[in-house]
Amino acid sequence: MQNKDFYIGRWITKCLLICFMVASCSRYPARVEEMLALSGSNRAELEKVLEHYVDSAEKREAAEFLIANMVGIYVVDSAVQERLAPFYEQCDTLRELYKDKQRMRWVNGVDSLWSAFRDGRNVDISTVPLLQVVTARQMIAEIDLAFRVWKENVYSRDCPFEEFCEYILPFYRGSFVLDGSRADFANEYKGFFSRNNSTFNADVDSLMRLQAKIAFSSFNGANVPAVSCGALQKMGGGTCVEKGVFNSLLFSALGMPITVDFVPLWGNRAGEHSWNVLVMNGKHYAFDPFVTHRNWFHNRLYANLGLHAMFGLGEFRCPKVYRKTYATHVEATLLDKGVVMEDIPSLFRNFKMIDVSAQYFEGTDVEVELTEGTPEDAEYAYLCVSDSKGWAPVQFGKIEGRKAVFRDMGRNIVYLPAYYRKGCILPAAPPLWLKADGETVLLDGKTPGEDTLAVRNMMLTPYWNSRYAKCLRDASITVQAEDGKEDTLCNFDRELPARRMVYDICHDSGVRFLKMHLPTDSMALGELAFYTREGRVKNPRISSALEPLSETRMETVFDRFTATCFRAKVKEKVLEIDLGETCRLTSVVIVPYVTSQITDDSVYGLYIWKESGWQLLEEREGDKCGVLFFENVPGNGLFRLDRHMGNGKEYTGRIFVYKDGEMLLM
Repeated sequence: MQNKDFYIGRWITKCLLICFMVASCSRYPARVEEMLALSGSNRAELEKVLEHYVDSAEKREAAEFLIANMVGIYVVDSAVQERLAPFYEQCDTLRELYKDKQRMRWVNGVDSLWSAFRDGRNVDISTVPLLQVVTARQMIAEIDLAFRVWKENVYSRDCPFEEFCEYILPFYRGSFVLDGSRADFANEYKGFFSRNNSTFNADVDSLMRLQAKIAFSSFNGANVPAVSCGALQKMGGGTCVEKGVFNSLLFSALGMPITVDFVPLWGNRAGEHSWNVLVMNGKHYAFDPFVTHRNWFHNRLYANLGLHAMFGLGEFRCPKVYRKTYATHVEATLLDKGVVMEDIPSLFRNFKMIDVSAQYFEGTDVEVELTEGTPEDAEYAYLCVSDSKGWAPVQFGKIEGRKAVFRDMGRNIVYLPAYYRKGCILPAAPPLWLKADGETVLLDGKTPGEDTLAVRNMMLTPYWNSRYAKCLRDASITVQAEDGKEDTLCNFDRELPARRMVYDICHDSGVRFLKMHLPTDSMALGELAFYTREGRVKNPRISSALEPLSETRMETVFDRFTATCFRAKVKEKVLEIDLGETCRLTSVVIVPYVTSQITDDSVYGLYIWKESGWQLLEEREGDKCGVLFFENVPGNGLFRLDRHMGNGKEYTGRIFVYKDGEMLLM
């Protein structure tokens, strides 16, 4: 496969030459001429397209847009599809047998088929530049199709021409072969968005449900490729990237302006994600690539505000959101800013994207003082987030003096300011915590220490935690009024994250005896605290008779440590609480039970980020209680808990900050 970085560098150099040589004499716009010069022997095919529309100004402009922005677009070689065709046919047979009823047999079967098929075969996914292989016939058919379905679509036919060119017109959306999928979709679902008796959301949902047989499945660690829409349908499952391309071809074939937005790395968990987005008249409508029961929740989910019920009430933090584009945006990269190619992170070599973070969340411009030595000739610094493989850049900022500003950063995330040299991250300053309110906290570990740090997990486990959060779903706290009835002091949310939640209480009278009404006969708490204007109520206790289900004592729910969780059976779904004295409450704080990852067969090391690297503070052996205590830990530090098992295996924990007895995984 051709080296893409070399191709990009060659393109930039050649563009500069062409600007001087042909700007005054070419019959085509300068950027079109640049692409024609790079198309090699395929130039004649591209010129046929331009000449075909010589009498149609709008279609000629559309053709020029497609050609002018073809640089950097690679298509999967059609020979790959031919080599893999027998494998896809086998998958289709397997899908019909097992997928609907025996999902795991289907998934394992695909893995087995792929292992057997690739043995001794060439299964490399080779690509070629689009502008060197696309034919005039293909382009003309695609342009005519795009214009027709645009004007037939009741939702998009009045959208600006610029939106049409970017989100409907492009016939190649990445990672697949170049085929006739859009024409097939347009014929199969002709008129789908031309009805006036429906709604935008309902029509989109209906079309997505028709594709429900394509499920999310990474199969063998995402190593089983789908190289076309047909291949994805026969496999019956794929990744978010593959389904996002499928949806982009499907919806654009019906005149819907669509693309893919992505978060390069999550801010509070490992991995990345991409999803589809419809863009109409300046507004965006994000939805998951696969069919979900909350398809239109994603604008809020990626706003750093929501919980995702499908992922066990997991919270998602986006440091940045970028949009994939067909148009070329060199200004969004570092390619035109005098930086050596090897000193540019791969994310910022991508000139087919724009920053759309501000469309999703309220960000903060972060100014960082660069306290570490600056490499020679460094003009840019980066903000990085933590991933399973270390720190990775998500935004860049120009160095001015000893400072750099990073625009529109997602909140409630820990970032490491850094330089980038030949693939290496070089810390430029201590990590910082950009809090939910936009305040920045320097995590240098130099402030007076927490007396004790208590932990029970190394990383997020939302799937397991969700079942315990359900024990508090829609629960309420009441007090008996003078008339004998119960007054409700507060109601808990239906979906609770695994962290402290504060509920205000407005009650005119003092109270002492409370009742917590639970949805089940089980209580599962990490912490329960009551507050007055003077502070925390000191001596509350649970007066109900309980049947313990955990190793810890009942009193631990009031001990200020969220890690010392307690579970028990409760009679009649009511937990009775005695505050110890009459109080005029102003708020209640609650934390759901969190599954422990501490076991008695392992040793755990607590690390702190200090002096540009991780340093071991202390090691402790796990025990059956599922909680570890570390004494005299520095304050305002960034920590990590690693696990060392007796069989030699080691696991690296998620980074976290520790504040007022609570471990906040980042």
